[in-house]
Amino acid sequence: MKLTPQQKLDAFSHRFYSNGQWEPKAGDHYTTSRADLELYQVVSVDENIVRTRYTEGSDTIAEWPAAGFLTEGFGPKRVFVPEWILSQPPKEYLIGDVTSEKVFRAAGLTNLSDLQGVFDAVEKALTPTVPSPDENPWRPWKDMPIGDQRFIVREVCGEEGQTALAYWTGRIFAFAPVNDNPVEVPFKVTGQRTPPPTHREIDS
Repeated sequence: MKLTPQQKLDAFSHRFYSNGQWEPKAGDHYTTSRADLELYQVVSVDENIVRTRYTEGSDTIAEWPAAGFLTEGFGPKRVFVPEWILSQPPKEYLIGDVTSEKVFRAAGLTNLSDLQGVFDAVEKALTPTVPSPDENPWRPWKDMPIGDQRFIVREVCGEEGQTALAYWTGRIFAFAPVNDNPVEVPFKVTGQRTPPPTHREIDS
């Protein structure tokens, strides 16, 4: 088994903040001050030798001089992990239905301990999807959405392929954003469609 990040923090707190003491005995677990989640177990302790093993990944038994197991060489870097830390139930975090559907299920993500995978899924869910031309065709300029045209920003095009973000003032197509001093787009508008996700002016 390996520690969770919270268990490692709790072990450090027990050792360095609470000044927890440790006399190694068979069955005890410990970690180290390295930036990893490895967990080790004391196999046996006699007058001269302390035998230890990894709890995951290797069955090799290591032998260390008992006299300096905690004080010499690598010794001070060993951090006791009390049983109460290992037996704590894992913390549970609630995820709302919308987040579950739009982020985790959409990404097929089941291992939430993979933080990079979680961040990637969130970023993908928040990144606007730009529709393809087939999904977002040009429509006649008179076929505008229902509503107050003066506040509806559209992507408009001209006869020679010019494009811009604009809105219909009731008299002219003016550059977006909507404002009190409309500036007319410098071409005859022949079509319009839903604008891209980010409302920025498009070079003509």
